[in-house]
Amino acid sequence: MTMPATESFSPPLRIRCAFAAALGLLALACGPAVRIEPEPKRETTADAGVASAVEPGGKVKRKKDKNKTKKGEDVIRVTTSPAPNGMQLVHHAGGDTLIPARPRRIAALTGVDELLLLGIRPCAFPTSWDVVRSYEREGTRGSTPLTTLYGALDPPLEALFDTRPDVIFTSGNLAQVDRLSPIAPVVVFTWPGGNGADDIADRVREVAAVAGVPERAEPVIAAYEAKLAESRALLRQRLPRGETVAILRVRQKRYWVFGTWLGDLLYDPEAGLGLTPAPFVRERLLANDENQMLVDPELLPLIDADHLFVILDPMTNTDRQTAALEEVPHWGDVPAVKKGNVYYVSQSNWLTGGILVRSVQVDEMVSALLHEGRFATPDPTPDSRRAAIDAMFKDRDAVIRKSLLPDKFEGCE
Repeated sequence: MTMPATESFSPPLRIRCAFAAALGLLALACGPAVRIEPEPKRETTADAGVASAVEPGGKVKRKKDKNKTKKGEDVIRVTTSPAPNGMQLVHHAGGDTLIPARPRRIAALTGVDELLLLGIRPCAFPTSWDVVRSYEREGTRGSTPLTTLYGALDPPLEALFDTRPDVIFTSGNLAQVDRLSPIAPVVVFTWPGGNGADDIADRVREVAAVAGVPERAEPVIAAYEAKLAESRALLRQRLPRGETVAILRVRQKRYWVFGTWLGDLLYDPEAGLGLTPAPFVRERLLANDENQMLVDPELLPLIDADHLFVILDPMTNTDRQTAALEEVPHWGDVPAVKKGNVYYVSQSNWLTGGILVRSVQVDEMVSALLHEGRFATPDPTPDSRRAAIDAMFKDRDAVIRKSLLPDKFEGCE
């Protein structure tokens, strides 16, 4: 059992120096840091304890194993119980940990989405390439961004140490507990596979309980579910019946068509927007439980969708050069291309799955499909599509139709 002090403290300089020296020795022993660019794997949701079925009309209905993570590991639910002296005992995958009943300084390596919607400012949070997403800026103002190189097992430990956290939130990697626990008590969340309505709600409830604000969970869940229902109804009213949708990711001259990954949000009639998948997506991916499929460029015209979302990495210039796909034979024959219904979006807003990001994805999906905001002008020509790509690279901020974030944030005092 981890037994922290009941209030935050600033360690003496000699301890801080010793800690930094230890980090330096560890770096020397392990050699220089190497940046590794991970490639998305072609995998099926069956590997993660998730199954899906294609219903009549092309809808996909996900059947999730709520006892498995995305990696197929057992889910251990996070629960709490009261403890004396203003403390609480948290029961989680890493064991039982004693923390303040209402921690004021939370270092969130996971659960940032949930904390922000609960009105709690994390003292530290992870970033990619030091880029803070637009909808996180206000809620993380004054917090410490933690950028981890690809392939690293840990965040920058000295920066994390300097935030003087009461507790550290992490997910799934039990090996991190021993490395992080000298800094502060650690709570390990093991999220279920999938991002359906139940999964989203469970994440909010668990984070709210550990953060000491369980009463805030249900209003957050209700607001998200109401927004999803309103968006689904709006699309049914305004989008022509039977029009199909697909998602393509472009990454360093390689192309992935998404199936169950983000498919629940697009296609599920209950936990998503209830849209119709393109025949290629329905027959090649959803029917076979495929998460995503790597396809050769010459096969891209087979994505016979009326609307196509193209996910780009705005930090990678090769994506800017290849995303237009104008040199692909018969690319102009794809219905979405002919109609100008190709929508370029940033992977920083589309490749994670907390409740806040899901809310943003709903906003961008609806805005694009209804041609609002940045997506207001169709792009039916090669020049207009290249201009749309350039515009997205210059302005990566998400399109927000209805924010669920509170007006004020507390914590990290």
